Amino acid sequence: MYKLFDVGTFSALPGVVEIAVAVLVAIKPLAPKLSVVGSIGAIGLFLGTISFLFTTPGIGDASADGFPVLSSTGQFLIKDVAHMGLSACTLADSVRAVRRSASQQVVTENRKRIAPESRPTPLNGFRENTRYPVSTGVDLSGLNSREYLA
Repeated sequence: MYKLFDVGTFSALPGVVEIAVAVLVAIKPLAPKLSVVGSIGAIGLFLGTISFLFTTPGIGDASADGFPVLSSTGQFLIKDVAHMGLSACTLADSVRAVRRSASQQVVTENRKRIAPESRPTPLNGFRENTRYPVSTGVDLSGLNSREYLA
């Protein structure tokens, strides 16, 4: 890679990729499909970092008499296990958002195909978007609230 980029550019490249992936994950409310791509990219980045746990010397602390304790380098790298798990959660959430938006588009298209006069009316006579569509059967139209409370 050093043939393509100088050392400064090559060392800045992972940071640029990480920021781009973070932006893609963060824009889920606006573009859930791009957030899926960002979450997959984040999982890949964290898998790459986790691989350093197995290849980097000095991950374990030798002063623990054989007990498996992570050194400060190992502690720095182990956090990416949690980050990878969080990236998997954002991936699942983004996929759910993509499916939800796709199903809402299908419902909207189906409603547009049905003419308004041919749509079935609700059985109780209330509009579909009423908050409390259940009728009590009591006529309260003549009730004055001031007289009732006095």
